[in-house]
Amino acid sequence: MAYVVELPSGRLKAAYKDHVKGVWKRKTVTDGTTKREAERIANELEHTSWLQAQGLAIRRTDSPMKLGELVNWWLTDRCPDASREREKTRLHKHLKDHPISGLRIGQVDSSEISGFLHQLARSGSAPGSVNRMRASLHSVFAAAIEAKKSTGPNPVAGVKTRTVPKRAYHLLRAEEVATVLEEAGPTWRDLCATAIYLGLRKGELFGLRKQDVNLADREITIERSHGSDTTKGKKAVVLPIPKPLQPFLEHAAQTAPGPYMFPRSNGKRRPHTTSMEKIWRRILVRAEIVIGHRHTCRRCCARQMPATHEFPDATQRRCPACGMRMWPAGIPRPMRFHDVRHTTATLLLKAGVPIQHVQRILRHANVRTTVDTYGHLANEDLRAPLELLPALPKRALPPPAEARHVPSVCQPIAERKHEGPDQKISLLNPALKLERNTGFEPATFALARRRSTS
Repeated sequence: MAYVVELPSGRLKAAYKDHVKGVWKRKTVTDGTTKREAERIANELEHTSWLQAQGLAIRRTDSPMKLGELVNWWLTDRCPDASREREKTRLHKHLKDHPISGLRIGQVDSSEISGFLHQLARSGSAPGSVNRMRASLHSVFAAAIEAKKSTGPNPVAGVKTRTVPKRAYHLLRAEEVATVLEEAGPTWRDLCATAIYLGLRKGELFGLRKQDVNLADREITIERSHGSDTTKGKKAVVLPIPKPLQPFLEHAAQTAPGPYMFPRSNGKRRPHTTSMEKIWRRILVRAEIVIGHRHTCRRCCARQMPATHEFPDATQRRCPACGMRMWPAGIPRPMRFHDVRHTTATLLLKAGVPIQHVQRILRHANVRTTVDTYGHLANEDLRAPLELLPALPKRALPPPAEARHVPSVCQPIAERKHEGPDQKISLLNPALKLERNTGFEPATFALARRRSTS
């Protein structure tokens, strides 16, 4: 018979018999719970364990388990090993301190989950992140129903998924591949070359072993991802080794310690937490594959003032606020490490490789995935078709810009010397602004903070 134990601190514990293991257990109830409520919880826990021992399903309304406890059970007993750390980080970050984690399973329905996901989206999470949280909760309740910890339909099934906008991918050009491999350095050169020439994923690169590479027959077997014995496609594939990749794999096989092709310095496999995004961005900056430069003033940064300014080049400049020299740093092209796989597919398609062969190289189950996701055509490939549009006669063209006599009111001019010695006036100085255009007179430069002397 279940009972309640009152501790010297005043807290209550529900004592009940676990009929599955045949032992007595105690569970601390939440603060503010009365002794009668604690007795009811203890009886429910004992009744639940009896139903589990008899192999009977538990109704969601009768289950005393809370959502946070169900999530912890799923992470411990049901979550796949390959994704446990990732799922644990996601669920603990967004769900641990949320009020929904304190609700009992019977109180969690589709409206509660929809409200939680809506709040997550309003806090700034992307639609893809919200969908991944929904998928995690769906797996949690599906495992609970399978283990007979709950009955009825999955409450997450009634929650709609968010529409994820398809973003534009930024890829490497064919002439940039050699520069990237030169700047990758001895640590990452062989790995980056394998990713570019074979389109391997991060986990497949980290899990690649020396016994999987047959240099004599120029074949490579892809059958592992990180510490798992299978890949994302759940099947092993043998691919030919292209000739440009042969020297990189030979160098990795001879110099890498341990059984892996691209291990750590101690010969062990690289962990899945290795941030290849940061490493790839540093390689792009060294290869000067940038979209601009970020200039930082250390003096303003120490004073906790706005200290970062973006310019298209790395020319030495002075801070417009304090005049100190700023330090430029390249802004890499917005490209993920996984976009190297997109680069492989796009370069193959541009070279005229049939789409079926690209599908085999990327190991897709459906050719539609290759076409929709990885078949990116560069702008240069679209210029020739657009040039086929009909040309216009001269009378239909607009007049030249010089003949229109439109005053330029906001064109930047080069720096010019001031009347004083060793002084310059620059448009980068925020104290110098453009006066508003009045009538037909062109705009002039003047001090925005000029005070009247009258």
